[in-house]
Amino acid sequence: MIRRILETAAAFAVLTTPLIGQTVSPVTPTLVMGSFPGLTFGGSGIPNNFVMTNGIVNQTELGGTHLFITATARFADPVVTNDGAGTYFATGGTDLNPPSPLDPYAMWNFSWAITGENVAAWNYRLYYDFNPAAGNFGDYGYVAVTPSQDSWNLGMNFLGLTVPGLISPPSFASFDPNVAGQYGFALIAYNSDQTEVGRTAMLVNTTGTEVVPEPATLTLLASGLVGMAATRRRKGKTS
Repeated sequence: MIRRILETAAAFAVLTTPLIGQTVSPVTPTLVMGSFPGLTFGGSGIPNNFVMTNGIVNQTELGGTHLFITATARFADPVVTNDGAGTYFATGGTDLNPPSPLDPYAMWNFSWAITGENVAAWNYRLYYDFNPAAGNFGDYGYVAVTPSQDSWNLGMNFLGLTVPGLISPPSFASFDPNVAGQYGFALIAYNSDQTEVGRTAMLVNTTGTEVVPEPATLTLLASGLVGMAATRRRKGKTS
């Protein structure tokens, strides 16, 4: 799938505007989680029993097109758990299977699929997140995808490329698998008028060797450092 995307890049290089609108609502877990044995996500042995979907019944607006997204462990890395409502919990750190750790991959993958009837009627984008801070949809990147299924890792280098109309990387500089945080994903379908007609989305919370502090924490930390410096100055004057 990655090779198909890169080989198709030349066909999109002449585009000066995105295929579809860039304004979409913030990513929150959407719709239902279920088990879908028919999904392989382009591999073998990838769990398909906790998958977020836009639903199977009464697909009037999408005409029977189904969107799926999930998070799973990479190879034999620690199992990814979930809350049953679209938030997944993964172990942070660097995967030890090639091409990682030389090219650092996370120990978890995000997997997606587009199947069902009428799939050719829509355009699709998969949005992804490098920023460990929560609530930052403006930082997301996207890949224009076609009806298929695959399993990717945020450490994959192609996700950082810029290919007009096809790949737009996140504005946040890079992904670090060792940083604890929250990463969002959304698989979105658009019609020919560039209007969103359906989506499925999830959040992945990770542990890590580093923690991204909240802004309030940074303020308290700065205040504490100022207080320590003032105390040291006072001690210096009395000694």
